[in-house]
Amino acid sequence: MQHMDSRHFVHLTGQDGGRGFLDGDYCFNTLNSGISLHGGRMTAVRDVHCSRLAGAYITFVLLLEGSLDFGINRERYRFSADGGRVVLVAAGEEVLFSRYLHCGETTVKVSLRGIDHWLMQPSRPQLLAHVYSERVRSWPLDGATAALAEGCLGAFLGDVADVLQREADVLRLLAGLWRDFLIRYPKREDAAMPAHSAGFAGLLNEAFEGGIHHVAGLAAALNVSERTLQRRVHEHFGVTASEWLRHKHMQYALYMLSTGRISIGEVAYDCGYRHASSFTQAFRKYFGCTPAEVRPKG
Repeated sequence: MQHMDSRHFVHLTGQDGGRGFLDGDYCFNTLNSGISLHGGRMTAVRDVHCSRLAGAYITFVLLLEGSLDFGINRERYRFSADGGRVVLVAAGEEVLFSRYLHCGETTVKVSLRGIDHWLMQPSRPQLLAHVYSERVRSWPLDGATAALAEGCLGAFLGDVADVLQREADVLRLLAGLWRDFLIRYPKREDAAMPAHSAGFAGLLNEAFEGGIHHVAGLAAALNVSERTLQRRVHEHFGVTASEWLRHKHMQYALYMLSTGRISIGEVAYDCGYRHASSFTQAFRKYFGCTPAEVRPKG
């Protein structure tokens, strides 16, 4: 099973390179309202494991056919469409998100992200806490909603009226999903943001962003022993502290390389590699491509 970062995998599925992993049609759209929609029909042509560290996010996944296999930190989740299924993923803190594709399996799904904007309004202080109180929820998808979701797929082309109608359909779809969620999971007046280990994840990232990129330094920054740091990182993310750092380094590298801001050598140095060749080898092992391949062309 090949491993790669989810952001690079998403990039590949929109390029010719995605044909080495998936067959089918997959679209990515971001609306003027800030809602992002992606989905389509895809068949995996090889086993793939994609993972990334992701900040707080809320996603509605409408599974129309096939199955969904993903992980959040130490938990693994599997769902089958069985006539249509909604899966709501709500992470209120940084998590290690993993997805698993199985060779020969066909999936039809639509994913919607961006409702956070409406939930963060000062007039709705408890809605976000209510959504984040459980990381994963699921319920059956009705036929009318499934038909609307399928109609929202595809490129947002045509004249202004056509584009406005497509955006209106997506917002109507999201509104219906939100109403259905509240019916099935009524809002509690005493809802509070889940504790989890949000403070711990925040401190880790603060130390990393401050330039501490090794295990001993992270332990010192958090005022704990290296053994305690390893235990807490594993309890939270399900990986070792070194693996967490590897994800952070590789995602930083992918971002810096894809924007073309600095050279490969500078990225390698920032990620703790003395030689660009060693960095290139690690990058290829993680993403399945070289640093040069993700740099902007031209």
